Amino acid sequence: MQSSSSFFSILWICLATYSMVQGFVLSAIFLTYKGGHKQSKYVLSILSLCCAIVLSSELFERTIGYENYPHLIYAFSWMWYLIPPLVYLYISSFTKGYKISTIDLLHLLPALLIVYMNQSFYWAPASFKLDYLQQLDQGNAHTTHSINFIIFFIQSALYFILSWLALRKNKNKIKSNQASWLTYLIAGLGTITLLGLLSFLVMNGRLNIETSVGVLYMILVSLFLLLLFIKSIHDPKQLYLIGRPPRLQANLVQEKANEVFHALTQFMKTEEPYRDPTYDVQSLVRQFGHSKNYLTLLIRNETGLNFKDYINSYRVEDAKRKLSSPLSKQYTIQSIASDSGFNSLATFYRVFKKVEGTTPKSFIKHN
Repeated sequence: MQSSSSFFSILWICLATYSMVQGFVLSAIFLTYKGGHKQSKYVLSILSLCCAIVLSSELFERTIGYENYPHLIYAFSWMWYLIPPLVYLYISSFTKGYKISTIDLLHLLPALLIVYMNQSFYWAPASFKLDYLQQLDQGNAHTTHSINFIIFFIQSALYFILSWLALRKNKNKIKSNQASWLTYLIAGLGTITLLGLLSFLVMNGRLNIETSVGVLYMILVSLFLLLLFIKSIHDPKQLYLIGRPPRLQANLVQEKANEVFHALTQFMKTEEPYRDPTYDVQSLVRQFGHSKNYLTLLIRNETGLNFKDYINSYRVEDAKRKLSSPLSKQYTIQSIASDSGFNSLATFYRVFKKVEGTTPKSFIKHN
């Protein structure tokens, strides 16, 4: 049994070490990558760096130990408090035109609060730190340490909820493959939140169980860095490193663009041209008198969608209204699809699944 435990210990330490090195490499890659949006790359770079540093700190504690280096005890623990807001800022950047404002940096304040609360501990003599660590191993958590975990749990839970709401509210603005990637991030953030609560309960004797929460943290962060590395190679567009949304030409006044898009939205709602399966961008050009490039760029800037996906989003919403209606049983799915502007039932199923993440039949059952 001990040999098996030792094997798994070596295994996860190797995993954490590999991921730690990979995190430092990814941080440099994101900073120096020429394509994509700068702010998204900066957030990914800092997030990768934080994960790599917390892994290195945990590995140091669990391999070398702090007995000979007491001043390094929890020296980098405040970086844990950067991970939840960075994940949220990265996810919210997908819904805010890929921009992060100066005000958004206030999300990093909890980490600074932790540094402030623990500064007396960091400057304390080595003997005090070693005594503190021994008491912690015996299950006697210091009040400050307990407060730190409470802050971490509340902060992680808050950003988990905010991230989930941001993704749900702006689902139509995000491509399906990107939405899947962001869902994985939110699930990881939720797991970290639960581990934070578990850590607090175990440290304060509320749960009389033996657990290696620190190991779970390391494995989770290691897997995140591995997934991030795979995504950056397999499909960098999912990370938004490539393919920055094209901007309208500089001579186009933004106020005019807003006016045109508002008129376009009203036209879609009142005239419902999307019901015509043959309706295309040229039909829109004839209606509004603007060039094809102008209208397609305008739609992409305002919604993040190309013209085809933009029209299909209206068709899907129209079909959803019909499928949710008490009168829907009087009609076949084929007739609803046709009436909403889809030229075939197969196309309807494919587009509906892409936008809603479920089939029309499943949608009916849950509504």
